[in-house]
Amino acid sequence: MSSDVSGRSKVCPGCKVSKSFEDYHRNSSRRDGRCFHCKECHTKRSRAYGKMRDRNLNRVRMLKANYGITEDDYLHMFVRQGGVCAICGREETHFSRRGNKVMHLSVDHCHKTGKVRALLCNNCNTALGATGEDPERIEALLKYVRNFNEG
Repeated sequence: MSSDVSGRSKVCPGCKVSKSFEDYHRNSSRRDGRCFHCKECHTKRSRAYGKMRDRNLNRVRMLKANYGITEDDYLHMFVRQGGVCAICGREETHFSRRGNKVMHLSVDHCHKTGKVRALLCNNCNTALGATGEDPERIEALLKYVRNFNEG
């Protein structure tokens, strides 16, 4: 194959722009000798992949550091619970801060002992935390709601 690429171009599938071969990294395994995506799109895709990979690694580290469990432990609990919250029995519906994906169920744990109990949806986890896990307060809330729902 000739190393002369002057005047040759191809359309990048990422940005849909026809660019000179010089705008593509070299790749000897491809027929045209250049990468599939232009340098700019290749960089964007690499950074996006790196962030996704970092988020997954951070999640694995967080599960171990905060709760002493592995990703496999989490998945085992998730399957055992049928993929739903241990309190309300619903799937998680809370979206990430960017709003682009549904969050994982939260790992519920005893704040005194650190022992992991179950997986909860964001709403139930927040409600439990807001009550300070105080059974008397939870019962008072239940009594209050029942009194006003019977009306």
